[in-house]
Amino acid sequence: GEATINVDKPLKCIAARIMCRGVERTVVVHHTGELAGSMRSLSEETVFYKETLTLFGHAQADASASPVVIPPGVYTYPFAFQLPMHLPESTHVADWASGGAEFKYQVITYAKIDTDTIEEGHHDFTVVVPINSQELMLSPPVTKRETVPLTSLFMDRGTCEVTVSLPRSIYAADDTIEGEIVIDNTHGLIPVDHPRVSLRLRCDVLVSERASGIAGGLSGTCIGAPLLSAKLTVSVARGQSGRVGFALRLPHTVPAVSYPDRGFKVVLVHTLCANVAGTTVEAPIHIAHCVDTEDRFAFSPIGLVAHKPEHRD
Repeated sequence: GEATINVDKPLKCIAARIMCRGVERTVVVHHTGELAGSMRSLSEETVFYKETLTLFGHAQADASASPVVIPPGVYTYPFAFQLPMHLPESTHVADWASGGAEFKYQVITYAKIDTDTIEEGHHDFTVVVPINSQELMLSPPVTKRETVPLTSLFMDRGTCEVTVSLPRSIYAADDTIEGEIVIDNTHGLIPVDHPRVSLRLRCDVLVSERASGIAGGLSGTCIGAPLLSAKLTVSVARGQSGRVGFALRLPHTVPAVSYPDRGFKVVLVHTLCANVAGTTVEAPIHIAHCVDTEDRFAFSPIGLVAHKPEHRD
């Protein structure tokens, strides 16, 4: 982009700089327990990416703080920041009762007038992380199995075994999540009817001990409303087994993605929930913003990145 600085009259200035940064903000609603319903929000911000360019004047590493005189005029400076491949996608997840998380990116232009005075302007921008088509298709399958108790009129009616299977574990917007539910009702004494499948986002966050003032820090979980939901038409009689397939079409735009799945104090995951006879079987998956069919981008988890260009001038 370009940074434009208007100087109306001669100005003494130590330096003008432009900064690009990424900030992770986590919020946990802490229920104090002192009074019924009493709660307070605790938050923490982590700057996980920052690069600074000096437009004019002294560089950040220059120990001298003597100002330079800038004559009146309009000054335009082109700039460019190369974003590293390990950055998380711009995300905002919030729940008034439990908290949430945000990944936010900004370009900040500022002029350091003297050692104590800084004038600045902010501009937010969005980072989108596509997934390579090969990584999407080669993601491992998911299988979750659980024993579900059966009851009728508050009486024990045996159990059934429920297995939820998905051919892969990563999807993208506009994709179709296809899977299968197998219900083994050989030990059940009543039929099992019409399971329901849904998709939800789960966001686990942490506010550190330093920021919260609570020993060990404070963790919270935000679970979103169902993004998709469908009732399946199947009935498995007592003593029998049955299976039913399902297909959930993801929208063109997903409100919040779970790929990449984590930040420094944030873990994101979508759960495919199968509700059978009042019990929910959860299969974790991840959903990306979009697919790069030409495989030009390759997201690298931050732990695998040898050179991390954060906090450099």
